[in-house]
Amino acid sequence: MKANLHTHSKYSDGTQWPEEIVARARKIGLHQMALTDHDCMEGVEPFIMAAQKAGIQAIAGVEIDCVAPEIKYNSEVMGYFPNGNWTHTREFCLKRIEHREKRIKKLISLASDHFQADLSFEELKAYKIGTPPPSLKDPLISYSKPDLYNYLMKRKKLIPEDMDYGVFKKLPFLANDQYPKPSVREVIAIILRDTGIPVLPHPGLIFERNIDRMKTEGFDIFAWFKHAGIRALECNYYKEKDKDNTRELNHLTQQFARKLDLKISWGSDCHGPGHNSDTLEIFWGTRGFPFPGIWG
Repeated sequence: MKANLHTHSKYSDGTQWPEEIVARARKIGLHQMALTDHDCMEGVEPFIMAAQKAGIQAIAGVEIDCVAPEIKYNSEVMGYFPNGNWTHTREFCLKRIEHREKRIKKLISLASDHFQADLSFEELKAYKIGTPPPSLKDPLISYSKPDLYNYLMKRKKLIPEDMDYGVFKKLPFLANDQYPKPSVREVIAIILRDTGIPVLPHPGLIFERNIDRMKTEGFDIFAWFKHAGIRALECNYYKEKDKDNTRELNHLTQQFARKLDLKISWGSDCHGPGHNSDTLEIFWGTRGFPFPGIWG
């Protein structure tokens, strides 16, 4: 049994439509998948339909940006909805999508002034969407700063071709970007309201992939998340050039999960071709999934 429960599509910061992701998954023999776009569930239904046609069991999912200042956490919580109900979570995400669109329009305006260039949201959107599936007319997209980065890259000469995204997001016109995020507890409460399963994604990133830090600080941090309502920790594909680091981080994750009586999820965090996280074919799980009755 092969499952990958962490993928992203063009509905957020991925590079492929859900149908294209499913086609790839079928070629490598995945049995179960989840689409977990950032602050967006608009791709879930086409994803599930495509997966059903391909004979793949699909789980509705989402990855929501959130914070917990009390433990200095600024990342995400994932939600899975094996029972087929995600009404409240989708409504919450629709508000986040609206906020993200307002934010990206403001950033485009700032970029126009910074680069003295004629930039527009409509052009960014056209670059982002590309050629959508025939049935798709005007999708609701969860825009983010990587979309602005890719747009400026495609415009040529505005930013150097070798400029890394990490350098780009420190440019002066982005310095005052204010993006208020909900709290971890608020997000978990919304997921639970839909009888969903809240999961902590890529827990090794909390410790910047540092094994010693995770060994020292991991139990207290993960205990905090369990108390907040997290039901599972994710084993993730962290860094292509350092497979030993990924292996050790995931080994520690499983140890902490056992100590805290939490489940284990598996996800590659695939964003698709052209992204630095194109991992669908190289990482998946085979056991220990957090949904009794589906994975046993």
